[in-house]
Amino acid sequence: MKDQWITGESLRDYLKDTVPKYIRKHTTIRGHQTPYALIGASGTFKIVKIEEKKKAPDELQLQPNFAGAYFRGTETRSFKSLPGFSASKRHRVPENVNPAADDWARRLLKDEIAEDAQLVYEQAREVLDLPPDEVDKQEDEGTGSVDTDLFRYSVYAGQNKEDHSEAIVTREVELRVPHGELPDEFDDIFPGKLNEVVLPLPGSKGQFEKLVIAVAVTAKKINAKEWDNPTKGLIELRLSDGTVMALDTKREIVTVRCPATDGCLSMIEHLGGDELRQVMGDPPDLIGRARPD
Repeated sequence: MKDQWITGESLRDYLKDTVPKYIRKHTTIRGHQTPYALIGASGTFKIVKIEEKKKAPDELQLQPNFAGAYFRGTETRSFKSLPGFSASKRHRVPENVNPAADDWARRLLKDEIAEDAQLVYEQAREVLDLPPDEVDKQEDEGTGSVDTDLFRYSVYAGQNKEDHSEAIVTREVELRVPHGELPDEFDDIFPGKLNEVVLPLPGSKGQFEKLVIAVAVTAKKINAKEWDNPTKGLIELRLSDGTVMALDTKREIVTVRCPATDGCLSMIEHLGGDELRQVMGDPPDLIGRARPD
């Protein structure tokens, strides 16, 4: 409560610090000036109360966590088109989303996922001129990863949760150095399309109504379209170039999708566009986090 008031004491201390600085910076007076107060009261007394600034109901307070960001691309395919699927063997398309179908998708795609990880391993060595001991490749049934000091790559297969008749391959890249340190050919390392960046949005859970208002105000300001689903806690902002910002307040993430863009460096350049900067601010030098020692 004390900091909400200007008192005789606080005014005296403020002037004692500020007046000499002002004289020194803005005048030619060279003498030492020491302000003092003539106050006809004893003890501390209140002069004026500082009203706390109320935040506008449409003021967006949350900021994406660029340190936890990663780039993502997905590819969906019908179970019928997967290698190893055979009607003659009485294979059937899954009728619903379930763990068994998830495991089956990984088994059917295990060879392709292994080839994908191997290609990233080879391309990383070539593009970044790395010796084999600086590129760590790991594989399991339907999953793979490639680790270097510059990035981490993950690829995994499973059942598409949005369409039970499809399998999905997901590729993710997390940067470990500022993108300015990466070569222009960096995106050539990865075989699949990367057209999304996923950022944690801490504190968004329970803030759905506030975010809906803020997004609506922003949409009007930049001539974008907005949509929301209170039941699922989802909010979307669609920009004029087709870019979609999808806020998932229950999972506390925001996904930026750029259908016409492919690759980490291209996505970062897209994040620096005028419309996105008005919503998210300028992207930092490091989108991701440095590799732990």
